[in-house]
Amino acid sequence: NMRRRTLVASLIALTTCGALVALFDQRADAAGKKAGAAFHPDHDPNNVTGLSEAVEIVSKGNEKFVNKDVQGAIDAYRRAIQLAPKNPLGHYMLGVGLLAAGNPQEAEISLKQAVDLGESAPAIKARALFALADLKERQKKWEEAKLAWQAYAEFVTKHAGAGYSDSASAKLMALDDMLKQDKAYDVVRERIAADKPAGGVEK
Repeated sequence: NMRRRTLVASLIALTTCGALVALFDQRADAAGKKAGAAFHPDHDPNNVTGLSEAVEIVSKGNEKFVNKDVQGAIDAYRRAIQLAPKNPLGHYMLGVGLLAAGNPQEAEISLKQAVDLGESAPAIKARALFALADLKERQKKWEEAKLAWQAYAEFVTKHAGAGYSDSASAKLMALDDMLKQDKAYDVVRERIAADKPAGGVEK
């Protein structure tokens, strides 16, 4: 649907090599810029003098995604994970790709892996937490969505610059209002059910 496409488009926006490196390791990227260093063509697993092979594959996967080759992008992200299974970037991008492919169950697994591995990369972990919260909300799992947005809010509060606490606060307020309305309507549903005889026709 339109909302899913909009979310995925915003999550996939980091398509350039430099942006991916900055997302994965902002400190290394900042150090490289400070020193006036340019990326070297040889692979560097630490993404300082050059891109790691896994991050380069993720970048190519993003190019495929932008060109509407979603399956090709997913395949690239899976290859990146095989090369660097502890790098949260591949898991996060695979989750985004699976969301675009309409596979929320597998997407959730990948996004949770990105969260688990993301302590060293706060920007990636924040994005994975955001995507998980949005997914729960779109699935109308309101209680789970509230917990997920709380997790996102707590994380970005502790990690300045990783995300936006204001957006999480707004989401939590909206969900609180929705849950209150839903609970209030429970009374109405119970009355409707009580007014129906066994045959299902109202009295």
